[in-house]
Amino acid sequence: MVKITITNPKQSVELEVNENDTIGEVKEKYFQKIGSREFNQWKFMGEVLKNNKTIADYEIEDGDEIEASKESRGGEVGSMAKMLADPEKKGPVKWKTTYDGPDYLIVRKGINLFGYCQNKNCIAYKKEVCHPFGIGTFDLIQDLNSKSNKCPKCPACEYLLLELETCGFMKCKYHYVGKKIENDKIKELNYSNIISEDHILDYFEAGSNGKNKSLFVELKITASNL
Repeated sequence: MVKITITNPKQSVELEVNENDTIGEVKEKYFQKIGSREFNQWKFMGEVLKNNKTIADYEIEDGDEIEASKESRGGEVGSMAKMLADPEKKGPVKWKTTYDGPDYLIVRKGINLFGYCQNKNCIAYKKEVCHPFGIGTFDLIQDLNSKSNKCPKCPACEYLLLELETCGFMKCKYHYVGKKIENDKIKELNYSNIISEDHILDYFEAGSNGKNKSLFVELKITASNL
């Protein structure tokens, strides 16, 4: 048996499943548990899961998290919405940077985008990696796609990180502005801060089971020089 977590914008649910269960079968267990078929599009490591594939096919292991959302429909509010750690849910943790970490976790001044590499041939597969975006503006909705030249990549293999977890900031002024879905309503986000210490990273934790994440329909993250 494998214990996994299914996270949607409203709640997180733990399920025990078999490795040979299909995604469709797991969805039925999930729908029965939450009493709704609302969140029927599932992603793992940025990849949309197909109902006829199994847990083993996607190499989903004990403790892994699947993100559930409403199926995208043209013109529907939130159809392009993306999950990310929300600075209003939990403030930044101060991380002291070191010189002995792996190359795929190097951080730099400005915005640092964190996600998990999904390239099975990469040394950082399923590990948290950092794309040092730098000074400027990152648009979560527009830039987090394969056609954007700003789309973050795994530093170890250049594989696109189409699913982010969070952001970190170093030696800059930074600003979040956007809109998120909260209790089926649109709420504005406007958050600013400054990180001026040397060798310190402001890091926003996604939290266990993604409890500190929100679903954003608009979000621009800007870092400027001090």
